Amino acid sequence: MATVEPLDISVFARRQIASRLGELSRRLETALSRREQETVHDLRVAIRRFSEALKVFRSLLPEAETKRVRKRLRKIMTAAAEVRDRDIALQFCKKAGLSEEAALWRRLARDRARAERRLAKRVRKLYEAGLIDKWGERLGSPGGASS
Repeated sequence: MATVEPLDISVFARRQIASRLGELSRRLETALSRREQETVHDLRVAIRRFSEALKVFRSLLPEAETKRVRKRLRKIMTAAAEVRDRDIALQFCKKAGLSEEAALWRRLARDRARAERRLAKRVRKLYEAGLIDKWGERLGSPGGASS
């Protein structure tokens, strides 16, 4: 019977962070091209999971970089929350039988479109700055500069 060597916690942490960062990257890319409610919801989940991994493994990570990453993610999360809030309000309107022609529906749809543009702008800026790759390198993800 083969024995399994225990996994070093720093290796485990890097793998978890890399996995969550990869998922976040995929969700951010999807958010640039798709506008469905599920896309925004999935993006928010990916941000929360990645942020939680940074919290859980904070003692193994560079503190200043972790703070910068989490601050940037909070901005994207806030922008995504604005879209998600309108999605939920529109769902309530639909359940209440409100027509898409109603003034409230039109206003919420218009507000959602604005919020969606703000979210897309934040996501584009993140990609244009190459931050996902930099985060991977600076947080010691496998294959990054600190591995």
